[in-house]
Amino acid sequence: MKFFLLQILFFANIVLAQELPNESFLFGKEYFPFNDKIELIYETTNGESKRITETENDLYKLTFSGNNFKYSQTFTDKNNGVYLVKTEQTVKILFVFSKHAEIVYPFPALQIKQPTKVGDTWSWKGYQIKNEDDTVAISVTGKALAEEEIEVPAGKFKTLKVQIIVKSSTGTKTTFTQWLAKNLGGIKMNIKTEGHGLFQLAMDILGYDEINSELKEIKYLE
Repeated sequence: MKFFLLQILFFANIVLAQELPNESFLFGKEYFPFNDKIELIYETTNGESKRITETENDLYKLTFSGNNFKYSQTFTDKNNGVYLVKTEQTVKILFVFSKHAEIVYPFPALQIKQPTKVGDTWSWKGYQIKNEDDTVAISVTGKALAEEEIEVPAGKFKTLKVQIIVKSSTGTKTTFTQWLAKNLGGIKMNIKTEGHGLFQLAMDILGYDEINSELKEIKYLE
C-alpha cells in the first residue's frame, strides 16, 4: 500500500509540473535576434508591411514599412539587454503630405532585459531629443508577462509575451505588447499611442493610434 501511494504522488507531481507555467525558464537573445538574412511580412490593421534588419558595427536597424508609413528602430545589443538608440517615423497624412520625426537617445534606453523570465520587470529613465531640438524626459517600464503558444498566419510558435510602456513628460504614452518567437523576434504586436495635439488627432483619424500586426510570411534572403 505504501508503495502504491508513493506511485500516486510521483505521477501527480509530474502532472502538476506539466500544468504549471515554467516561470524559471530563461529567454535569451535568441528571442530578440538581429537577423539580416530574413525578411518578415506582416498582416496589419493598416495593410501589409515588411520588416528588414540592417547591421552596422554594433548597431542594428529594424525597419517596418507599409503603403503609408515607415518606422525604424536602431538598437545596440549589450550583455544585460537590448537598448534603443534612435527611432525614425514617416506617416503619410491624408495623401497630401508626410510627417517625419526622428528621435535620438543620448543615453541608450533599455527596452528588454536579457536574459529574462516570466514575471521579470525592468525600468529606465532618461530623455530623448526629437528633430534635433526638442528634449523630452521619458520613462520606460517593461515586464515579461507570460510564456504562450500562439498561432499566426505564418504558423504556430512558442513565444514570450512582453509589454513595454513608454511615457513622456509631454503626456504621451505608448504601449508596446509583443509576442517574441525564437530566432524571429516579434511575430505578433500591438502598439497603442495616447496623446494630444493635431498630429495625434490625425493619427487617430487614420487609425495609427493603435496598430495590430501578425506574422504572415518568412522570406530567407541570400
